[in-house]
Amino acid sequence: MSTHKHAPVLLRAGCKINLGLSITGQREDRYHLIDSIFYPLQEPCDLLRLEEREGPATLTVHIEAQGIDPANNTLTRAWTVFAEQTGFACPLDVFLNKGIPWGAGLGGGSADAAALLRHLARRSLEAGIGVDDEALAAMASRVGADVPFFLWNRPMRVTGIGDVLEPVDLDLSDFFLVLVMPPMNVSTPWAYKNYDELKVGQRAKGRSKVTENSHSGLKALTDMIKVRKECLPIQSPVELINDLESVVFRRYPGLRNIKELLLDHGACTASMSGSGSSIFALFTDRAQAEAAAQALEWPVHISSLAGM
Repeated sequence: MSTHKHAPVLLRAGCKINLGLSITGQREDRYHLIDSIFYPLQEPCDLLRLEEREGPATLTVHIEAQGIDPANNTLTRAWTVFAEQTGFACPLDVFLNKGIPWGAGLGGGSADAAALLRHLARRSLEAGIGVDDEALAAMASRVGADVPFFLWNRPMRVTGIGDVLEPVDLDLSDFFLVLVMPPMNVSTPWAYKNYDELKVGQRAKGRSKVTENSHSGLKALTDMIKVRKECLPIQSPVELINDLESVVFRRYPGLRNIKELLLDHGACTASMSGSGSSIFALFTDRAQAEAAAQALEWPVHISSLAGM
């Protein structure tokens, strides 16, 4: 499909943290079933500069980042899926500036894909091809399990393989976020594979246990928010269970040390996000949050969650 040239477009793609992550099973196709709360963040973010060009209807991604193949990534998959489903193939150069580390469990690649899908839906509408929310979500699911979440960008309970979304009423605007992003990349397939192997070993020794799901985690967070709004002290940290910590911390013990340091500095809760390597904590007091950040040797993002 031919298109007339448009001015360059700049897109921002935020990220997410997992407020707990329970692995509840595995499908026959080996995909894992999860139960988690995804909470969106505006920062850190990726910046995407989109430039339409003349020539064949292809997408070219320009990026210099470890672990990302410019020819095969979430952006190229999103563009391909959209073209196949709608017939709208917009020739694009995408210049991607990564502010969200790859392999950090923050969903940066999924957020990029969602941002591009929304842009393509707007452009296709100008060409007379309408795409409704349901169709866009179906395309997002084909790109990656976490991509549909970033279309809506609000707190969600996420189940299935990450594709079943249920909005939740969760307002963390009274808290300060400390997000620690160590310069290491944790492979999500590696984390799940080693989790499976660990569970097999534990079952053989009779030590397998069932962890809490997001229902109990959500209740604990809701209670924490209520206490904060009543200006009462939060007496003990909320424990958010992330099943993947057991294997990731084993290989990267420094991540466990980060979590423990954040809790020692008065965090209301601290956890690994997704399959890592990022670790986050919530604080009620900005001074405590800043003191914790200063005690860390790794890159740290600190912000108020007000307005997130």
